[in-house]
Amino acid sequence: MTTETLEKEAMKLTPAKRLRLAEKLMNSVDATSRPTGRTKAASLRGATLAETVRRLRPFPDGKSFYDLTKDLCGSVTGGPGDLATNKSHLKDLGKWKR
Repeated sequence: MTTETLEKEAMKLTPAKRLRLAEKLMNSVDATSRPTGRTKAASLRGATLAETVRRLRPFPDGKSFYDLTKDLCGSVTGGPGDLATNKSHLKDLGKWKR
């Protein structure tokens, strides 16, 4: 999903709000949005969304936990076997949903 799509979805879900900003910050927002042809509100939404997405990615370069630890897969010995191969471990799976 693109940033633009996420912005459109955010507009559908949230009511309009007022935001007070220091004059210097507002001038910076204006200077940033003017060359792109976007409104100040759209620029602020984009910046807020980008920061939110950045904070939700706890690992560097967008890598997943698996990407960072795949060299460790299979390196532990002596643990339990694959429980999914034993049908007795799976007999009650999903009963809480019923």
